[in-house]
Amino acid sequence: MNKIISSISFLFLLLLTSFSGVQAQKLSLENATVEHNDVTRHAIKVKLEPSTKEVKRAFKDYMEDEKDLDIDGFGFLTNKDVLKAEGQVVSDISRNKMDLFARIVEKDDLTEMYVFGSFGYDLHINPERYPAEYRKMRSVVYGFLNNYLPGYYQEKIEGAEDLIGDLKEDKEDAKDALAANRDEIEDLKKRNEELSEKIKSYEDKLRNAEAKLNASKVEKSKVANKINKIDK
Repeated sequence: MNKIISSISFLFLLLLTSFSGVQAQKLSLENATVEHNDVTRHAIKVKLEPSTKEVKRAFKDYMEDEKDLDIDGFGFLTNKDVLKAEGQVVSDISRNKMDLFARIVEKDDLTEMYVFGSFGYDLHINPERYPAEYRKMRSVVYGFLNNYLPGYYQEKIEGAEDLIGDLKEDKEDAKDALAANRDEIEDLKKRNEELSEKIKSYEDKLRNAEAKLNASKVEKSKVANKINKIDK
């Protein structure tokens, strides 16, 4: 009884508060019907965020590990829409052998899961004919969600936290690199100003040197002319 109350409490909080906003809109649980082998069956319908493959794997593991059932329909090279445990005792629902099914499909980017069961060909579990078993079947669904979803969302939270941490580090690295580039730009700017002054100084010295060179050439020519005249 405590386990059932715990499951119900979790789902109630999950639906109303735990994952508010968009996340809360991605989970719903209700009574519904589903077609199976051309027969309309009463079922517990759940809409949830994880992919169909993730839900199938989680449901199979939970039912086999926690309920000691053999689940067919998903595994190595097998990925059917309907998972089933046929001719087995689901002790949380009944002491009698029964068939339990879970139709798990994708719809509108969410996963829809329909859980339904029967005690024979036309002895389908429904709220009118088997009200106690139907409630217990609903509790089994609660138990699965309670077992699976907290861990699923915790992994998403940890993944988001890791991503945020990495992004913050990358941001700080980028800021440090930008600051270093700015310092380098300032150093280069200062160095360029110094080089510009040196170039200007070299140009002035070059003009003076060229002027002295030309003056020396002129003086040499004059001296040569005077020597020629004296020689004559």
